[in-house]
Amino acid sequence: MKRYIIQNSEVINNSILLLTARPEKSKDRLSFTAGQYAAFGFENKGRPTPVRCFSIVNTPNQEGILQFALKIKGLYTSSAARKLRVGDTLNVHGPFGNFVVDTVFDRSIIMFAGGIGITPNISIIRFATEHRLTIPITLLYSVRHQSDIPFYEDLMSLQKMNPYFHVVFFISDDNVQSVEGTNILRGKISPAVIDQFTNSKYDMFTYFICGPSGFMNDISDTLLSKVSDPDRIVTEAFAQGSNAKLGDRFSANTLVYALTLGALVIGTGFIMALDLVRAVPKIAHAQALTNQQPATTASTNTTPTVSSSTPTTTSTDITSPTTTNNQSTSTPSSNSNSSTMNSYYQPAQTYQAPVTRIS
Repeated sequence: MKRYIIQNSEVINNSILLLTARPEKSKDRLSFTAGQYAAFGFENKGRPTPVRCFSIVNTPNQEGILQFALKIKGLYTSSAARKLRVGDTLNVHGPFGNFVVDTVFDRSIIMFAGGIGITPNISIIRFATEHRLTIPITLLYSVRHQSDIPFYEDLMSLQKMNPYFHVVFFISDDNVQSVEGTNILRGKISPAVIDQFTNSKYDMFTYFICGPSGFMNDISDTLLSKVSDPDRIVTEAFAQGSNAKLGDRFSANTLVYALTLGALVIGTGFIMALDLVRAVPKIAHAQALTNQQPATTASTNTTPTVSSSTPTTTSTDITSPTTTNNQSTSTPSSNSNSSTMNSYYQPAQTYQAPVTRIS
């Protein structure tokens, strides 16, 4: 567990809590890869809250910083928005997840984001821009209302700085306004739309999908019927109904309880087996004494001699196995760590999704 101190807490787009935190001590610094998530909890009225998982929206280049964007929807995130202030402590666990780019395997990328599912994608896009990666990235971003696009300004700025990155917004409601220099389409991301952006050359891309379960199922079903290699479909699931990622009911306390219970079961079984090993020879010996009759003669009184032997038990040290869950991710190395980017990169010899600009 790492302890982080909140440096900034603000609500953006009227419904997203943006938290920025730094490690309490240097040993608490969390190393992560762009696109991963972490779990954190905090104290509410002196009691620790459950742990919930949220994507990290900043990049590893920002030394020591962790930034999370939480959709305020549900008890946990509503409580966090009300309670968390500058100076408060987050107990952070992680990092987790394989929603990361492999610069060897992923030569052209199409991202599908729905709502708050933009969070892991924007970390990857920022990282690619900072490191001047020549991997073409097209983001198809679906939101309900045009006015509620999280990180809109960031995305437009990244598009200007990175010639390999393009974003297209899909707005569900009817109130759509054209914005100069912005690709905005009305409606949802349909199979026909995916055909257009892939030019029906599905196996030339790696696909990153993150958003609500219904959104993800629709996109995944379409891609699975078209892509020959399922490893080219990378997903990060959200369940916004309970304001948590799928599987994000994880709690550090629950994990500790489960491990403790497992240890107790193993220890109890060992002790019972040891007692049984010790008891069986004694029971057999007692039974033999009961069945034995003393020998007597008319002329001599003889006292029978009983030879008893004590079984020897060897004590065995039991060591609980430890399982380590290693996640292998490939992080491109670069000496660049500046916010000012050149206006042009050398083009990569890869196919890039077509982009239609709407003025």
